[in-house]
Amino acid sequence: MKVPGAGQLRQRIDIRAVSETPNGAYGVDQDFGVPVRVWAWATPVVGAAYMAAQQIDKTVTHQFVIRTSTEQITARHVIEWRGRRFRVRRVSPMVNHDHFTVIEAEELGAI
Repeated sequence: MKVPGAGQLRQRIDIRAVSETPNGAYGVDQDFGVPVRVWAWATPVVGAAYMAAQQIDKTVTHQFVIRTSTEQITARHVIEWRGRRFRVRRVSPMVNHDHFTVIEAEELGAI
């Protein structure tokens, strides 16, 4: 993946921590924490990257590139963008560029 150019981090996304608590109906209630709003470069995953994700049974539909922050983003987070919610699948620093983080996510549907 190439480094974002000037003006490519132009999408506003919300990153939220998710916590689950058991409820009385033998299920769980999800609580979405306070959103952290950041600028991102959002792209759908296509081709070989999509197929590679299918082989390891981790569906990845979108990639989000953000500036590296002190916030620790894990698989216990979701991303909200354009009225859609995405489950974070993988988080990694951009190769050879410590200033950017790549988040691979699976689209869950409308918020």
